[in-house]
Amino acid sequence: MTRLLRIGIDLSKEMANKTQPSKDSVADYLNTEEPLQKEEDCFQFLHLMEKLVGEKAKLLG
Repeated sequence: MTRLLRIGIDLSKEMANKTQPSKDSVADYLNTEEPLQKEEDCFQFLHLMEKLVGEKAKLLG
């Protein structure tokens, strides 16, 4: 990469992360899980991770 930058090629735009936060609701997404036990497990994990990380979960897409 250093060699390419020396000759004037900027790869920063092409290498940018294309996965961005979505405005969709995490809860709405998890409510689509079946069976019901899997949905409940997902919500328990969601709450655990939010508590550990200290931030609200976001969907990426």
